Amino acid sequence: MNSSLLINENLLVVEDDAELRDAICETLGGLGAPVISAANAEDALTLVRENICFAVISDYRMPGMNGIDFCRVLKEELPGIKFVILTGYADKQTVLEGFRVGIDDLLEKPQDLAHLRDKAEAFVRDRARQIEQEQEEMKAIRKIFCAEANDILRDIETFIFRLEETPLQSDVVDVLFRKAHTLKGSAGAFQGAEKIQAVTHAYENLLQSIKKGRLRPSQALTQVLLQGADVIKSLVVDFENFRATPVNLQPFVDALNRWTEGQVGNNAQVASESQQTQFSPTSEPTALPSPLVIASETATSADDEEDGIMVTIDKLNSFMELSGELVVLKNAYHATIKQVLKCQIPAEQKQRLEEMNQSMDKISEQIQSQIMEVRKVQLKVAFQKFPRVVRQASQDLQKQVRIEMSGIDLGVDKSIAKALSSSLVHVLRNSVDHGIERPDIRVTKGKPESGTISIQAQQIGEQIKIIIDDDGAGIDPERVKKKAFEKGLIDKEQMTKMTPQEAMELIFLPGFSTADQVTNVSGRGVGMDVVKTEVTRLCGTVNLESSLGKGTTITITIPVPKTVLVENTLLAESGGHQIVVPLVSISKIAPVKDLILSKVDGRMTCQHDGLTIPLGDYRSFIESPLKGSSLEKIDFSPDALVLIISHKNCSLALAVDRVIDQLEAVIRPFDNVVEKLVGFKGTSLLDSEQVAFVLDAESLLGAAYAA
Repeated sequence: MNSSLLINENLLVVEDDAELRDAICETLGGLGAPVISAANAEDALTLVRENICFAVISDYRMPGMNGIDFCRVLKEELPGIKFVILTGYADKQTVLEGFRVGIDDLLEKPQDLAHLRDKAEAFVRDRARQIEQEQEEMKAIRKIFCAEANDILRDIETFIFRLEETPLQSDVVDVLFRKAHTLKGSAGAFQGAEKIQAVTHAYENLLQSIKKGRLRPSQALTQVLLQGADVIKSLVVDFENFRATPVNLQPFVDALNRWTEGQVGNNAQVASESQQTQFSPTSEPTALPSPLVIASETATSADDEEDGIMVTIDKLNSFMELSGELVVLKNAYHATIKQVLKCQIPAEQKQRLEEMNQSMDKISEQIQSQIMEVRKVQLKVAFQKFPRVVRQASQDLQKQVRIEMSGIDLGVDKSIAKALSSSLVHVLRNSVDHGIERPDIRVTKGKPESGTISIQAQQIGEQIKIIIDDDGAGIDPERVKKKAFEKGLIDKEQMTKMTPQEAMELIFLPGFSTADQVTNVSGRGVGMDVVKTEVTRLCGTVNLESSLGKGTTITITIPVPKTVLVENTLLAESGGHQIVVPLVSISKIAPVKDLILSKVDGRMTCQHDGLTIPLGDYRSFIESPLKGSSLEKIDFSPDALVLIISHKNCSLALAVDRVIDQLEAVIRPFDNVVEKLVGFKGTSLLDSEQVAFVLDAESLLGAAYAA
């Protein structure tokens, strides 16, 4: 490609007058994009379908199709393409009709050729920026894929060697199979990862034969699987570093296929052509071809970038625990300093101690903040490959499917993001394959040709909810039961007694699929099993709802991981006990004597922002929520306070004897002995080495309004 070009996409000129066409092409030369031309709209359409074009400059009056009709047809195929009409016969009606079909400008010829050059130059610059942004997005998605792939492959050898154990554990084969299936599905969404997909597809078929009992594990088979794992790992390394693999891998794929088909005996050695496939990630790299290239800049090698290091969740948890201990130590140091400053010591030493105390506060806060941020990742980072996955699957199946995502700015723990990123691929691919109908079928049902899959993410209290919804055909319980029976997953009695909801839940069983044949998209009976396994591992649940002919909704609920949490709180005393109340839950603090108190249905209440809300100490809400507080106004001490505790649209007035101090509290979840205590979410160690309970606004309000 010419080094002076900004992009290698074409600027198309359509003009039936040969001299004027040449003049326009000459005017548009040197703008940073190749210029191609056609004499009429029909020839231009052929050119556009054979070449990548980002903008069209077209005459209005031409033999056959005019410029506006040409724009209408072209915009149906390429809605984002820029389109400018040149005409010497423009009238108001022509202008209105042109803009109605989506032209970007209408210019007079030949007077506006200089203006045309400026317009085209702006198109080139805009497209160059778009391509650069697309490449950056693709680089980020590729990076996520490679991180997931490396994680999938990290312990694969361990499971391969376990295949030789006697007796063979079926879960070992299942794990290997899921690894290959997940990696193949993700690779299918990327241009340049075709070799990864081809090898993992053949590898998956081989594992399927072991899973079905058609192949017996042996040393020779182990060697084949190990070599296959090495090849896949090397392909991932090359893909991660934007290197094309110069080796022809078809002989290796053919060898794997022969093993799958039983054409190689269990005692045979690895096929000779496989042994000849000398494959190494250090092979001489060659550039990957791409239709979207910013030629003015040289692509930066991944080796030149600071990618950071992989940190396990266990290590992050350990860091979190240590940071919590630091906060506890800081609180004790803070209390000690307060006592020391009361003593008679030189002013300079007092100032020095105060400065050290402030420095410790600042450092502790920064460490805590950084660790919390390191643990979190926005879901949009984990989900950004999904549009590509849906697009690739819909193209493979000749369907029209679009994906909508909302709430993906939500930050979640990396363990959750990682699990959702890998498992939801299976949900999406199954939705495209089994859920969304073909365009012609959707039209006969009165639906739009294009189906929709939506993903909604939200956090409600201490739970992460992911809702995946499609407007497809829904799930037929009877068909599911029949397929499960045919595959031997249920017997005839179970099939007869099973409710429709129970039947639909069968899709989560290992080995279940309604597909009549295996494809690159689905049919293995492993996808939804992966989802269930991953969510269960995170102590979550999967709920399935489906309406035949209307669509399916899958709701995944995962609890926020219980780790050490530091919150800004108030330390208060109530009935001789100290309780810790998160500041985020407190909307107002007021003396009891300033409140308007009354009793409603035997419950003590007060007025707050024009509303009547329950009032009492924490025991009255927890121990006897139906009776409420038996306290009268005269029973409160003159110095008593109320903390207005709010959550969502509800509030209550929590009476306390006094507020002791503001505290940065390390909140530890209850252990296995005390799994849950209504009204509280954990404990905090005070600087006096006493343990105080930490109030939970959601739980307390739930108890208060239980009546």
